Parts: sequence; structure tokens; C-alpha cells
Amino acid sequence: MAWLLPPTENEGQNEMKGELNLTITSDCSDDDFRQICRGLIAYNYSESGGKIDLPCDEDIRLALKDPQGKVLGGISGHIALYCWFIEELWLDKRAQGKGYGRRILKKGEDIAREKGCRIAQTNTFTFQSPGFYASQGYEEIAVVDVCEGVRQLYFYKQL
Repeated sequence: MAWLLPPTENEGQNEMKGELNLTITSDCSDDDFRQICRGLIAYNYSESGGKIDLPCDEDIRLALKDPQGKVLGGISGHIALYCWFIEELWLDKRAQGKGYGRRILKKGEDIAREKGCRIAQTNTFTFQSPGFYASQGYEEIAVVDVCEGVRQLYFYKQL
């Protein structure tokens, strides 16, 4: 889907200022996303005096599979600004309570460290796994009330 940007009040004047005829679109391919990341990386590098140069178009994805190849859990996230942003961590009920969550999280942290990450960040709902992250050394840094009875907790950990 594409949306044309509405004309501004002084359309002719903006064209003279160099405003382009642009379209906002939800058709954003993996290549488009990588180009956005490369643009942000170049800007961050330039503006930080070369201090912030870690790619943000790299993902860490690990799957937990049984001997038949069935996925029983996994973790995924992306790297940006020396941080591994953990986006998903899920375990099938059959795999819970057996140490697999701890091991898959540790493996992801190890990979993130190898890639230059200094911290990991994530968020979880109150009914999901805040106790798990706390038990793995994550510190709660923010809480947002999502709706009645549900809060979203944000965590981080030095790697």
C-alpha cells in the first residue's frame, strides 16, 4: 500500500526549496530495510565522530528443535548501537522449566558479545517472563501500563 504525502500549504515554494515528490509505502523489502540501516549507520558514524559504527541490519536468530526438527522455541533480535535488542523469546510448554530458556538466552548473548554488543535490551508483559529476565541478570528500567491489568516491563543487561 502506498500513501501520497499531502501537498503542503505552499507547494510551489517547497519545490523551489528542493522538496521532492515522495510517497510513503508499506512495500519495504529486506533490501530497502538494509538501505535504511546503512543510511542510519553512516549518519551515526559521522555525527558521533566515528564512535557509533556497529551495523543495525544484522539479526541473531536461534531455534530450539527436537530430534525430528520441530521447533519448540527460539530467540531473535537485531543488533544496533552496540546493543542486542531481543525481540522474541518463546518456548513451547514442553520445553519450559528445563533450562532451555537460560541456555538459548546465554547463547544469544554470547553471539551478541562476539559481534561487539555491550548491552542487551528486551521487554516483556507482566504475564510473560519478567522473573526469568531478572533471574538472568537483567535489570528492569521502565514500566508502561498497556491496558487494565497488563504492564510492559523493559529490561537491560551489560554484556
